[in-house]
Formats: sequence, C-alpha cells, structure tokens
Amino acid sequence: GNLLALQQTNVKRLLAYSSIAQAGYMLIGLVGVNSVSLTNPFNGLSGVLIYLAAYLFTNLGAFICVIAVENATGAVEIADYAGMMKRSPLIAGALAFFFLSLAGIPPTAGFIAKFFVFGAALKSGYLFLAAIGVVMSVVSVFYYFNVVRACFFLEPKDASPIQLSRALRATLALSAAAVLLLFLFTQPLFNFAMLSMSGVANP
Repeated sequence: GNLLALQQTNVKRLLAYSSIAQAGYMLIGLVGVNSVSLTNPFNGLSGVLIYLAAYLFTNLGAFICVIAVENATGAVEIADYAGMMKRSPLIAGALAFFFLSLAGIPPTAGFIAKFFVFGAALKSGYLFLAAIGVVMSVVSVFYYFNVVRACFFLEPKDASPIQLSRALRATLALSAAAVLLLFLFTQPLFNFAMLSMSGVANP
C-alpha cells in the first residue's frame, strides 16, 4: 500500500492506499496474539485494539478534510492543496496533524498504536516484521509530507477562503482531540483493551 501511495497525486487515492498499509500494520500486531500472555502490554491483540481506536479517529479526521476541500473546490489532486494554509488554516493544520498520526509520529495516537503493534512483534520474536513496519512507516512520511508541503509551503492557485460548516468544524475538533488524548492518556485505553480481551478469553 505504501509503495502505491508514493506514486499518487490524487489525495483520496493516497488515503485509500494508506488504509491498505494501516491494515498491514495491524496484521503485524496479530502475530503476537498466541505467543504472549494476555496480561502483557505487548500482547498483539491489545495492540490491534488500540490501533483500531487510533485509526478510527485519525482516518475520520483526514477524510473529513479531504472531502471538505473536494466539496468546496472540486480539488482532489495534491497540487490543488497548494497554499491551503492561507485558504483554510483549520483544514491545513488538521490535515497535517492527522497525517502525523497516520505516519506514527508523536504526539499522536498513531505513535502509541504503532508502538504497541511493533512492540508485540518484537516481544514475539518477529524482529523482521517489526523492522518492515518501521521502514514502511518511514516511507509513508514522504507521501504524507507531499500534501503537507503543498499546504504550507506553496502558493495557492486560488486564494479564495474555504468555509467549513459548524458541524464539520466540530467533527474535526473532536477527532483531533481524540487523537491527542489517546496519546496523552494511553493507560485508560490500554485498560479498556485488556478488559475487552478478558471478555473474549472468559466469555
């Protein structure tokens, strides 16, 4: 997914291929499910549950940004995001933050999610899989940065502002807050994951 995303100029397709990569990271976490105790923080299942929570809010926020831009301007290409910081600081800032999370960079939920998933692979002895995950995460930084660079460092072709509805602004704010809070308060999320696993193990 990451290698295909690198070639994309369409932001929606970029996110679609990114989603394939995110699914691959979760599969890496699953290799540790049977080899590590359920009470271990690096059990693969807890990592996957944490990843799902992080990915839900991160991807929701990123897609809202992209759809909002498309609805307002018809733009779907990375080049169309040039100067987005001047047209809509909220969209530019939120999109950059969600891309940080998708890439697994702190201070975001995506960092915590990848920490637990790759940690599960290491704990189970799958160093090779963990290394692949880290390398692919680094690769993802490049295609996410292409969009961020356009938003912040290029001049807009059309400088007219992009307006967001109150509902979209609220949804973006809630998604961004969730992505940040999942990073700052990991323990409650981990406790919930452990509780969920206990329910599966002892129905």
